[in-house]
Amino acid sequence: MERHTAAPTSPTTLPSPVLSAIGASHARLIHDRRVRTIAGTLGRIIRLRDMLRGDTTRSQPIVDVGCGDGRVAALVAQHAQRPVVGVDPLPRPGAAIAVSAFDGARLPFADGAASYVTLSDVLHHADDPVALLREALRVARHGVMLKDHLVRRPGDRLVLRAMDWVGNAPHDVRLVYRYWTEREWWDMAAAAGARVTHWERLTDLYPAPVSWLCGRHLHVVLVVERETSIA
Repeated sequence: MERHTAAPTSPTTLPSPVLSAIGASHARLIHDRRVRTIAGTLGRIIRLRDMLRGDTTRSQPIVDVGCGDGRVAALVAQHAQRPVVGVDPLPRPGAAIAVSAFDGARLPFADGAASYVTLSDVLHHADDPVALLREALRVARHGVMLKDHLVRRPGDRLVLRAMDWVGNAPHDVRLVYRYWTEREWWDMAAAAGARVTHWERLTDLYPAPVSWLCGRHLHVVLVVERETSIA
């Protein structure tokens, strides 16, 4: 599988003004709502889990892997009332959070250094998704939070490919076009020495009429935890 690396190749031959226009339209029509919905969902889950553990200090940070412009992570930090830092193979100027570069494989943090590690539409870009998930689990004390895609019906992969291209080609992100079924998600967690402890479909991600094609059942949020937790 292809690694989400610091040396991407352009996934398209379209002229840059066309890609810029696509990126601007995506930001205006889709990105803002997507940011709010994903961040609100991840923040809600983290708050609930902190409450159930009786964690009121919330001093340990969240690490957002592949954070992009940092807007999702910044809002998650507000909802979860925790500090957040980001890592990305291609740090963007003017990101909403502090971002460090990483090689797409090894996270620059000690074992258990983060309360949670979040990956929003990132794992399906990874060269070796099991290895990256295992690395995120190493850093996360309380679990890895994933927002990603779900394949359930014929034609889902074609829709997801189109969505992936529109959202990522303007930022020169390498595209792998690899997506998983629910069974494959559970198998991936097991292969990383972990288990899925939370699973929910993510709705209301896009406005109509985009949601009629790109919403449906294609988006999930899940929490993955090690079989043996850090004390």
